[in-house]
Amino acid sequence: MSETNQSNFAMPTMGGKQFWSDELFFHKWRIQRNVFSGHYRLLDEQDRRHASGTYDECLKVLDDIKQKRRLPPMKGKAVIVLHGLFRSHNSMDSLCDYLADRGGYEVFNVTYPSTRDDVGEHARSLAHIIDNLDGIEEVNFVAHSMGNIVIRHYLGDLRKLEAEKNQASTAPDAIRKKRPVFHRFVMLAPPNHEAQLATVFGDNILFKSVSGQSGQQLGR
Repeated sequence: MSETNQSNFAMPTMGGKQFWSDELFFHKWRIQRNVFSGHYRLLDEQDRRHASGTYDECLKVLDDIKQKRRLPPMKGKAVIVLHGLFRSHNSMDSLCDYLADRGGYEVFNVTYPSTRDDVGEHARSLAHIIDNLDGIEEVNFVAHSMGNIVIRHYLGDLRKLEAEKNQASTAPDAIRKKRPVFHRFVMLAPPNHEAQLATVFGDNILFKSVSGQSGQQLGR
């Protein structure tokens, strides 16, 4: 049984953006999973760590913070933003600021370890984020490069899940009620018909070591 590492003071992180995947958002707070160790951490909007341990332990600390600080619930329309290969959520900061300031959206700038794991695992983390956006009524997507493929994979997984529910004679409407309505999907430089770089260098040892499984999946 693990022990929650919770400090009375928020601690700065040591970076390592290619090693962490967002699993839950509450406004600008996020719970992340380490791709290697599998343990979790709770970060605030300035990427300061408030807790680490299991997912449930971090979630409990977040619930305590919500109550102590009287944080308002989430509501309304949101935009989920995903960066591309080799990048981090910081590369999308300017776009996210614009969407929040000019569009009035709740913006979730997602971090995922683009050079670690495969696209299917990134899509699974995205599904967990969306399934826990309590109070959000509408979700829009904006993604750059590989982020588009992650979203498309998620939508494909969701369609398969609902098809299986239909075949099992269960009520897919029950699933949809728990999930926000999807509105628009804006793709920035999507490699929908393969990324030529990934195709050309797909068998290159250096490319494989740098780009990981996800990078190779962008090829033919």
